[in-house]
Amino acid sequence: MLRESTQFPAVFEGKIVGKVTAPRGAILGLVEISADDVAVTFRGGPARLPHDMTNLRELAADEMAKPEPTPAPLVPQIAPATPAPAPVPAAPREELGAIVGHDKAGRVAGVTFRVWAPNAKSVDVIGSFNKWKEGETPMTVDRKSGIWTVSVAAAKPGDEYRYLIDRELERRDPRARKVSADGSKSVIYDSKAFDWGDNVRSRPGRASRLGELVIYQLHPGTFYDPDTGDDRPGTLLDAVTKLDHLQDLGVNCVLLMPVNEFAGNHSWGYNPTDVFAVENAYGGPDALKQFVKEAHARGIAVHVDIVHNHYGPEDLDLLRFDGYGGGESRAGIYFYEDEARSATPWGPRPDFGRPEVRDFISDQVRMLFDEYRIDGLRWDSTVNIRRYADGAAENPDGDRLLDEISRMIRREYPDKVSIAEDAVGDERFDASWEYAFHHAGENRDAGVVPQLLKPAGQIDVTDVAARIDSLLGLSRVIYTENHDETGRLNGRRRLITDADEQDPQSLTARRKHALAAVITLAAPGIPLIFMGQEFLEDKEFHDSNPLVWHRGEVAAKSTLLYKDLIRLRRNLDGRSAALSGVKTDILHADAEKKILAFRRFRAGNPPSEICVIINFSDEPVEDFTLVFPRAGFWSLLLNTDDPKYGDGFTGISTAPPHRDTPKQVRVNLAPFSAQIFGMSSQERTLRGLERQWNGVPEPSTPGPEAVNGPQD
Repeated sequence: MLRESTQFPAVFEGKIVGKVTAPRGAILGLVEISADDVAVTFRGGPARLPHDMTNLRELAADEMAKPEPTPAPLVPQIAPATPAPAPVPAAPREELGAIVGHDKAGRVAGVTFRVWAPNAKSVDVIGSFNKWKEGETPMTVDRKSGIWTVSVAAAKPGDEYRYLIDRELERRDPRARKVSADGSKSVIYDSKAFDWGDNVRSRPGRASRLGELVIYQLHPGTFYDPDTGDDRPGTLLDAVTKLDHLQDLGVNCVLLMPVNEFAGNHSWGYNPTDVFAVENAYGGPDALKQFVKEAHARGIAVHVDIVHNHYGPEDLDLLRFDGYGGGESRAGIYFYEDEARSATPWGPRPDFGRPEVRDFISDQVRMLFDEYRIDGLRWDSTVNIRRYADGAAENPDGDRLLDEISRMIRREYPDKVSIAEDAVGDERFDASWEYAFHHAGENRDAGVVPQLLKPAGQIDVTDVAARIDSLLGLSRVIYTENHDETGRLNGRRRLITDADEQDPQSLTARRKHALAAVITLAAPGIPLIFMGQEFLEDKEFHDSNPLVWHRGEVAAKSTLLYKDLIRLRRNLDGRSAALSGVKTDILHADAEKKILAFRRFRAGNPPSEICVIINFSDEPVEDFTLVFPRAGFWSLLLNTDDPKYGDGFTGISTAPPHRDTPKQVRVNLAPFSAQIFGMSSQERTLRGLERQWNGVPEPSTPGPEAVNGPQD
């Protein structure tokens, strides 16, 4: 067992792909004990540690006390440590917040209020049910837990309330599911009243379905705003009206940016004030449930972005919640007392060392899964949970929190997905966003997007190849746009705008935009599309910039390209299963001609193979010989420069294959374009194949000139 946290290599398919932090108390696999150190493994990653970092000091002392061997004896081998048994679920804790009671007939039967306020001398609940009278409804305390309780028969859903602490501090309920329109009061909400109907959809499994996910990230306030002049954001119910668009597009997972209550009506959502409440301006808790219900009815999973690395800073009732504000930070019971751990660039950091705070966070996760039927999470900035001081110092408390919640999800919610923003290789998550796919380097001059934005002669195709040929497989989420990379607050813009600032809808900009789509949806990993990317949205993202939905035929053609790419990525036509796997080979990377070709393949019966060839040049390519990995009949599945995908696209495509060169094809590519080939799994006639290439329907019966199908 570790006595202090340390880093181990992160191992994927036998190769080191990064680092993972083993928290204090982690159970290690023991390889051997020597006089100098201890050889151990953690999640497959090997390391040698000083004796004092483990609980094996006594065994090490015995080892060091042994006389010099003559001749050298075998080093004593210790059997690997027995894995720790699965933790026994803790006894159910009393639910905190405003809990609506029901009689046997299902009718509302009062409300019980419970709140954690260990330093308070008195707590009252005041609200519309007692005409806000101080002293009318005092609460009683369990001094051991610091939890105050009272049951109020007259209270009912819809009533507003606050806690009055020590006769002077009014506070919203930290666990309220709903907040008043002005943000000042909590609202009693019956979490069991929503009618889910018969809508129970089979949700994607954590491991087996990650390869099928195509994520669409959206901001509820700007995804669809039917009235841009009312100074209010769009709502989740407004977003429901566009779910048919997403279903037709083919995405099967929506990632909602934070829906927690925040200060004001307009925000990205990363300034949470009440993490258990759904933002009132978005429609509140029933609107989120209706969105999930409607998405599930269309076969679309729903993930939400959660923020626990900091809270606030504005309108944050959690600060000095029960009046206590000791320590350097003076932030109170929910936050670290020392300034070093409390401070973040955005607001105070929760005290992950307090069991009550860890329960607060894990209960919010349970609420999302149980009450809202959310399918997965995206954890914002986990580095600010795992570390502090701008990442310079480790925070074992944060690691403990993530360990506990990871075990909880896998034990209690095995069908849910947990994704981090910034924890590549951390096995506590199913996947992590990979920054390095989008950009890398101190000057952000490497990565897929920086290369696409360079003049053609400066594009480094080998760098793009390195971003595609990743060992991370489905443990990474890849993208060319997201809220951060297109957001005004970060000084970022849409890729299509950066490609041509003067005319974002120019031919070159649209061609590069199409290449970004191909690379994202054809590379190994979980692809993510940012809202509006499919129809060429060119305004930077901000909470005051709603999408422009009516963009004409050019946008419709781009949407068709995304639709066809997503069909291939999800193998909806049974021709491209390789794209949902992890295997990749770089076939060709020509730095001079700016041509990149790669192969995706997947075992099976029959096996699936896909080849992608990309021209990163601003000149067309003629008669480039593409050597396929094996002989057989290769079909052109998609050409990004097909005129149906964009005005001005030329339709330049590849010549039909020849009988005498079954592994080679003469490829013709338009500037900044890509073509995707798939290998047929059935016998075809050469004449029938030629008819396919020429757009002529095949006859119902193959002719006598049939040739052999795929060869090994």
